[in-house]
Amino acid sequence: LGPSTFIKIPVTEQGLEAIRILSKRGVNVTATAIYTTLQGILAMQSGARYLAVYYNRMLNIDIDAAKVIKELSSLLWANSSSCQVLAASFKNINEITTGYANGAGCCTVPYALLSTGLAMPSITKAVQDFSKNWEEVYGKRTLLDL
Repeated sequence: LGPSTFIKIPVTEQGLEAIRILSKRGVNVTATAIYTTLQGILAMQSGARYLAVYYNRMLNIDIDAAKVIKELSSLLWANSSSCQVLAASFKNINEITTGYANGAGCCTVPYALLSTGLAMPSITKAVQDFSKNWEEVYGKRTLLDL
């Protein structure tokens, strides 16, 4: 296993034991299937480098995903932990921004959601306006030509 390889282990009783053993051997572990703050705390204390919080799955079973991310992020910061909250299982752009706003250090996001977030008519219009304004002042010249 290389230094950028991470083993995904669900946070169960057996999973926590595996996280503890593997992290002591220098194996990078991402603790998965995290639905509660307690699971995240136990995974952090067992040596996980990332805590994978399943955002949309949590919402589907009436768990406040943003609150769990915020609590875990605060605890990680307060303990000067190198562990990070990795938010996953997103179904829309709002979930992604809410995850980051509540302290997720990183997120796994489907490409289709990223494309949706960038495919707004207002963004396209702004780019067209900037290009038009540039051409009115500088013509077809580029920054490298100036």
